[in-house]
Amino acid sequence: MTEQRRSEIIKSLAYGLDIKFAAECNDVTTEEVERLADECKDEILAKRAELMEVYPDAF
Repeated sequence: MTEQRRSEIIKSLAYGLDIKFAAECNDVTTEEVERLADECKDEILAKRAELMEVYPDAF
């Protein structure tokens, strides 16, 4: 998985997309997204906080 794809998946999860949809949108397996979600929980939460500050109406 490229760094850009990883970043897009983290952003997708931060926006609240479910794992299956994030996997489909990024052409990876749900297992890959589940693993990334588990490994990057803190990064996802930080990205969510950042996005909520910049785009509060998106949540």
